[in-house]
Amino acid sequence: MYNINVKVIRYFTVYGPLSRPDMAILKFLIQVNLNKHITVFGDGNQLRDFTYIDDAVNATILISSIANNKDRFSIFNVGSENPVSLNTIIRLLEKYSNRKIKINYTPRILADSIKTHSCSDKIKKACN
Repeated sequence: MYNINVKVIRYFTVYGPLSRPDMAILKFLIQVNLNKHITVFGDGNQLRDFTYIDDAVNATILISSIANNKDRFSIFNVGSENPVSLNTIIRLLEKYSNRKIKINYTPRILADSIKTHSCSDKIKKACN
């Protein structure tokens, strides 16, 4: 009726400068800098597909420029396609901060996802 093309973008765990303070990476960094323990909900083996903010912005610009003549409504995933465990993030923080991090593992929040994993095939296909 209105001849509008709609593009929906699904971002996977975006992090970077000015991140939300409740997100794992920034929360962990703050705790490490304060020399406090890190609280992990679950065993730390849950996987997250982390996406750096600059990559999310670049993908958004790219997606907005994609001519989509076939589909009037499209959904695009934006992520690294490389899920990483919270324990791996903590080990990296230990390595680069030269500190032994104290971890407090607590019961997993049942509503929390065990794994997020993006698939950017649709973006790749649209760009070719």
